[in-house]
Amino acid sequence: MNEETAPRIPSGTTDDFQQRLDAALFDLSQLLTERHKHHGNAVFEPQAVFSTASAQERICIMLDYKLSRYQQGTTELKGENLNDLIGYLILLKIME
Repeated sequence: MNEETAPRIPSGTTDDFQQRLDAALFDLSQLLTERHKHHGNAVFEPQAVFSTASAQERICIMLDYKLSRYQQGTTELKGENLNDLIGYLILLKIME
């Protein structure tokens, strides 16, 4: 489901909202799980070859990088890029 294919939710339709929320969270969970399997535990235990920044600081750097690309108008805030931003924020939440 993406912005183009997802139907608009009229106000007051809690069931539709809950279904779309569940679907979006499931998709993000699948994406983060797949990336975690592919990259190992690199987010939480970085190799620190060139940088000694903490895992949290590295995620904040990636968020800054992504957001600077939007500020410069090089990409749109939807699809994969939106998933990346939300994913980084979820990873920060997990690290709390």
